[in-house]
Amino acid sequence: MHFTRFMASCAAAAALVSPLSAQLATTPRALGMGGAYVAVARGQEAVFQNPANLALPGNPHASAAAPQVTLGATINGLTFGDLNDLRSFDELSDERRADILGRIPDEGTAAEVDIRFPVFSMSFRRALFGVSYNLTGRHGVARDVVDLVLNGVRPLRLLGANAYDDDAIVSQSQGFRASYLDFAAGYAHRVGPVSLGVTGHYLRGNRIVRSGAVGIDTVLSLTAPDLRVTYAGVGRKGATGFGLDLGAAIQPMPSLTLSAAVANVVNTLEWTGEPEIRSLTLSRENYRTGDPDQLRNEYAASARPLSKADPVLAARARGLADDLDVGTTIAPTLRMGAAWEARTGTTVAASYQGELSESRLGGPWDRSLGIGVQQRVPFVTLRAGLSSDLDSGTMLGGGLSLGPLHLGAARLTGSSEGNSGQSGWLFTLGVGGQTNSRMN
Repeated sequence: MHFTRFMASCAAAAALVSPLSAQLATTPRALGMGGAYVAVARGQEAVFQNPANLALPGNPHASAAAPQVTLGATINGLTFGDLNDLRSFDELSDERRADILGRIPDEGTAAEVDIRFPVFSMSFRRALFGVSYNLTGRHGVARDVVDLVLNGVRPLRLLGANAYDDDAIVSQSQGFRASYLDFAAGYAHRVGPVSLGVTGHYLRGNRIVRSGAVGIDTVLSLTAPDLRVTYAGVGRKGATGFGLDLGAAIQPMPSLTLSAAVANVVNTLEWTGEPEIRSLTLSRENYRTGDPDQLRNEYAASARPLSKADPVLAARARGLADDLDVGTTIAPTLRMGAAWEARTGTTVAASYQGELSESRLGGPWDRSLGIGVQQRVPFVTLRAGLSSDLDSGTMLGGGLSLGPLHLGAARLTGSSEGNSGQSGWLFTLGVGGQTNSRMN
């Protein structure tokens, strides 16, 4: 199995698994309405949108969901079809290889992968409980790295004719990932016509990693010219922290709901483990005939404390280590929404969500404005929605509920943070139910 297939397999696997940004929907019904769900959420779903909704009239006496999975991936420049073709590198024509390479923007290609897995969530009267596993990751790859994967080391480029861009390889081939558990408990109370809610979070971090190309070594030779790329990852294990969400909601008339919340208004997540480093040097043989299992094993076996790393490697990876903890608290997020429900079973909703500070623990958007509709018909509930990042990004979503089974999917297109030609998908499914009795 060629190293190209190994690289493509890793990218394709990443596209299927890594919390979604607070600005993107995290439950099937929310995604189905294009994220316009802040004022619609009731029962256990309020823990992900606004705890104050739980004190509004019409909430179920009890509800629960286990499990729910929300999965998202975007890629810049390339398509998921291109990644699939890379898995069969040996079968690609020269024209197809040139086509794939030509799709890579000047800033390189980048994949962003997010997964949120609410293991269990429930509401009982006006109290909420939930446990969620969250993983987020993103990685960029420079155009010259894709060139090496597709075409191997080209001697003329090593000699300076349209030479490889070492600085771009290092600066653009960088990645980040983090995972943590979120234990949440909330409560809502009505004061006159206004519902107020609060959710507390205990956060338990698993691992945080910064990785990427940290060094380029050119070997000039008449028989075997080479471009050796040193790849390293610096990480920490273990973190603890607390968070706090505050919200308010009101129904000025039975068919209209207005809802607003600030999630993570307090957040103290701090990574405390000793820094660890792993590394791997890729050569011309790896680009064409590298054994993926052997490479993975070599990378894993190289793990050691950063303080005990080779001085040259430690110096090259200093940028990863110094930047490891930057932007790793969870950003406060403002959510506002309105929903109108007709007697025909139709619900129309709009919402705005936006981060109030920068954080790496987010997804491809830092803000969104969305509209959505939900229609109840016999035996099934249908949903559709559209949202925008207020720039060039759009998300078109749809979904349905059939008994306790809830499904949602959305297509993302546009650009993000200077990356052109970004596209991706979100998928979510869950099983949940609620009592037929309602609170006043």
